[in-house]
Amino acid sequence: MNPFKRALFDPSRNLFLFIAIALIGLPFIANGIFDLVWNTGADWLKDLLKIKDKSTVQIAGLAIIIAIMLLIIYGTDFVSNVGRYLSRFFSPRGNAIAKVSAVTRDYAGLIAFMSARSDSPAEWAIRFHCDEGRNKTFQYCWLICTEKSVVEAENLVARLARERCLMTTSIFFGDYVIKNENAPDMSLLVPEEFVDDPNYIQRLIQGIYLDAESRGISESKIIADYTGGTKSMTAGMVIACASPNRHLEYIVQSDLRPIMEVDISYNMRPVRG
Repeated sequence: MNPFKRALFDPSRNLFLFIAIALIGLPFIANGIFDLVWNTGADWLKDLLKIKDKSTVQIAGLAIIIAIMLLIIYGTDFVSNVGRYLSRFFSPRGNAIAKVSAVTRDYAGLIAFMSARSDSPAEWAIRFHCDEGRNKTFQYCWLICTEKSVVEAENLVARLARERCLMTTSIFFGDYVIKNENAPDMSLLVPEEFVDDPNYIQRLIQGIYLDAESRGISESKIIADYTGGTKSMTAGMVIACASPNRHLEYIVQSDLRPIMEVDISYNMRPVRG
């Protein structure tokens, strides 16, 4: 949004301006219009129509104004057209800016999609963050599985255990239950009917962040890897990580396999029917 428009029309940027307008400006305008219609206008009509009783003119005028307003609101597209026009000024244009850079920080937790193959990107991400056991802050990993990938997740966890490179890290997958206070419990094993449902994945990842919080890990210390998921699963993860404190990453598909962090800045406009 234009900085001038944002300064005027964004309440989060200029709260006191909006309070002044709401408490002083709008009542002043409303009182002025009321006085113009109820007093000055009524006197003018009373003299013009030669009516002795001013209250009769006021009541009739008020009834006419209400009828005209109802006709405009419910009988025409005037209000919706004005709303669409003003939205260009009062609402920021919907966009998102992604800043991509190599991952350089250590994270305490990782959320990743387990692919149905032995060389799953999840394994690359886990090995990167544990740094062959040198990253002592890496404590938890949540592997989101499907019916087709849960066996590979079991094999991966067993393989890493044999290599003893994750001595201080717990990996959750499969039937591990994510408890939700205001929603049904979910497990890290996504049912087949929800594999292509981004809303389900979003709710699951929200639950993972709550699970991490219960373990003393804040969301800013977790990074979510969307490399191994389907397009719908990726969409669900990106939506769930829309908060500025939640971090995303992906693995570049090259021989070097660098892992890139994606910082997405959202500037979104409400959806209008």
